[in-house]
Amino acid sequence: MQDYADNIIRKHELTRPDKEEDRKKHIRVTNFNAEPVFFAYPDNNALNDIIKGYTKQDPEYDFKSSDGVKHTLWIIDKAEHISDIERIFTDEVPHTYVADGHHRTAAAAHVGEE
Repeated sequence: MQDYADNIIRKHELTRPDKEEDRKKHIRVTNFNAEPVFFAYPDNNALNDIIKGYTKQDPEYDFKSSDGVKHTLWIIDKAEHISDIERIFTDEVPHTYVADGHHRTAAAAHVGEE
């Protein structure tokens, strides 16, 4: 929430209050955000190496949903990799960018403020 408020998470679209309110209600009722939000970040070799190490392995989940969309998911579960990723985003990546999910991100930040 604080990164959103401090503009560390950058946005390139304006959001509509009615859509934000709808998503805030959803988060309040379910106590989670059920839809993915996609973020982009500046290229980082150390982060790329960690991700490549996982994506060279078989994914944890790999399926096609009933609407025909293919889903592939790798789980980063090694404590040292999680720690490295946190450090990279704290020390080396100045900003992330909302690529898709502006209303969901805004709603989550507002619910976090509440």
